[in-house]
Amino acid sequence: MSGSYLLRNEITPAGNDSGKTQLFEGVSYKLYTTSERDVFYFGGVAGPDGVLRPFGTSYSHAIYPPVITEFKLPATVRIKFYSPSKSMTPGVYTINSAGLVKGKITSVGFVAESGMNLSAFSFIVNGPSCTLAIPAELKLKSVNLSAIPMPGDSNEAASFQLGLTCAGSTPAYQVSYSMSDVNDSANQSSTLTLADAAKKASGVSLQVVDGMTPVKFGSTSIRLFGSMPNGGGMISKAMNVRYIRTSTVARPGSVRAGVTVTLSYK
Repeated sequence: MSGSYLLRNEITPAGNDSGKTQLFEGVSYKLYTTSERDVFYFGGVAGPDGVLRPFGTSYSHAIYPPVITEFKLPATVRIKFYSPSKSMTPGVYTINSAGLVKGKITSVGFVAESGMNLSAFSFIVNGPSCTLAIPAELKLKSVNLSAIPMPGDSNEAASFQLGLTCAGSTPAYQVSYSMSDVNDSANQSSTLTLADAAKKASGVSLQVVDGMTPVKFGSTSIRLFGSMPNGGGMISKAMNVRYIRTSTVARPGSVRAGVTVTLSYK
């Protein structure tokens, strides 16, 4: 080779075009798929002139190779991974190895092709930075059994607030909650299992009430907590605890039970 040759450098993605685009730093980029449904990549290539061009942009650059069989055409590839989902489930995600970009240099009489592959890697999606406020213990008011004479009769025992505070970086979420019975994790009813005690009451139990509805326990009984606005903040929910008569035969005594609260975000 000798003299001046016009060489066309084309670097294109090896992945599949998702049909979506993303505006980044004032430039619109095509999004290309990865092995994770909610994760894409976009980017571009800068040739010897140092100008970054989005994938799919072709350009020509003249070089003057020496009279040898080897020359170098420098190119820099920049890749960013992106997810349009603002509520990816927390956990570990793995991007499988795959072809990333394909390169082709053409001129009169020859074509040179190569490529760049992506090595597999994993990343962690953290859950939203939120804090649940719930009283560690509630003191229940004393109630005479005559106030709940028949099975199904109830009487208020206490009230409390569930509070949720999320950091400013938190996106908008719909928050739900579930409760589990501390003394019987398999309990899916709306009455709590009382803890054993020397003077334990019988024929009565406790219910947690959301509005006018007793909460059913277990991880599958999910109820709406509220909507956290974009940018975080605080939401709260008023709850009540009530005694409920469970049997025609009852005995006065101590009443103690407990719940755990689990939040879910959508």
